[in-house]
Amino acid sequence: MKELANSFAELAAIIMILITLAVSTAVISQWASGDANQASQAQPLMISGR
Repeated sequence: MKELANSFAELAAIIMILITLAVSTAVISQWASGDANQASQAQPLMISGR
């Protein structure tokens, strides 16, 4: 019974780590695409200003 609890605890820890990785990856990609959107919006303004 204790082995089952230990394996369940390991499984829960692995799932928590995977969720943390997924969330941090989503945040980083959102942040990177936000920077890319700002850069692509700034370029036409500079071109039209010339």
